[in-house]
Amino acid sequence: MSHRARFLMCPPDVFSVDYVINPWMEGNIHKSSHETAVKQWQALRDLLVQDAEVELITPQSGLPDMVFTANAGMVVGNKFVLSRFCTVNGGGKNRYFRNGLRSTILRCSSCRRTCHLKARATP
Repeated sequence: MSHRARFLMCPPDVFSVDYVINPWMEGNIHKSSHETAVKQWQALRDLLVQDAEVELITPQSGLPDMVFTANAGMVVGNKFVLSRFCTVNGGGKNRYFRNGLRSTILRCSSCRRTCHLKARATP
């Protein structure tokens, strides 16, 4: 029995670049195209569903970068370990990712408060 890959996606309904938290956002505040984002997102989703399962999470007003679901956490076995967003702009996402993942077969958990993982972003 083969298992299909699974991806978590969030539609870009409220996507925009409203603040800077990494080098890719620098100089791009309010310059994103909603139409382009929707077309690119739909093309990616259409490609993925050909060979994989796609789980969708509902976008939330005020959290325009939820489309970057890879930042939400990581899968370890049958458990989804939520990221701990450190920025002011990221704090509310965990609640929505946790609630959105309840409908999947993954159990959701968080790292201990003493667990700090940080990636260095370089364009």
